[in-house]
Amino acid sequence: MEISARRDLVEALLAESNPERLKVLIRRNMSLMDAALFQALKEAAADPQSREQFHQIVSTHLRLSGENWYDHYEIAVQMGKAWESGTLDAYLNAHRELITPELIATLVQSAEDGIANVGFLQTGLMLLKIAEADADRFDIQTHRSHLYLTLSSYHLYMNQNDEARRAIT
Repeated sequence: MEISARRDLVEALLAESNPERLKVLIRRNMSLMDAALFQALKEAAADPQSREQFHQIVSTHLRLSGENWYDHYEIAVQMGKAWESGTLDAYLNAHRELITPELIATLVQSAEDGIANVGFLQTGLMLLKIAEADADRFDIQTHRSHLYLTLSSYHLYMNQNDEARRAIT
């Protein structure tokens, strides 16, 4: 996609506040909704209102594209918000039934697709710690490997990569 076309689409998506028109805009541009576009959207979403719109765009796209992990993404968004507000431990303890191998895989995939932020990655670390306590439901080594690769790819974005590596090894 041409850079100016991507920039125009990013601006249009972030500016569209009507949910129905947002659906139409996403449907018309579905073939352009790639990882690079989501990265550009994430970078353009600097203020809280834009970040909320970014999450709305991602969830609308997932719903329209039929991705089966839309519900996991919504849970991950709530966990990210809990992490930002300092209430993640309480949220995870209150919603233990939501923590599944599929949820961890969604967090990892979101990070690899450029959708996740450091809050999601920190949430992933917390989920791994909880998963270790329930090892019969989780393939911990696989999830550790995936999360480690994701964290490594974010090493320029995260100053705490060594700490993250120690937490999962």
